[in-house]
Amino acid sequence: MVKNRLVKVLDRYPELMACRPTREVFSRQGIGWLRSLPLKEVDRKLVDEDLALLEELERHLQRTEALVRSLCEGDERVRFLRTIPGIGDLRRADRLRGGGCEAFCQ
Repeated sequence: MVKNRLVKVLDRYPELMACRPTREVFSRQGIGWLRSLPLKEVDRKLVDEDLALLEELERHLQRTEALVRSLCEGDERVRFLRTIPGIGDLRRADRLRGGGCEAFCQ
């Protein structure tokens, strides 16, 4: 949702989008570019607020993922689930809390 709002603001500036330094607007380089764009005052405020929100969401996700990893440590089932491609930390935690680990861990 936040990224969509940012893209919507950028749609008002096709000339700027045409000369962006990277294809991925939300990469580190792209975010730096977003911060440097010469936008109208109201659009600058919207972009800055949404970038701040995006950064806070990223920090929150990192803290949540760290918490999930710490809660799963020491569980033998986690060791097994780590061997299955495509099952990340959050999916492993879901399987452990009753989301169907038994199908994998027998």
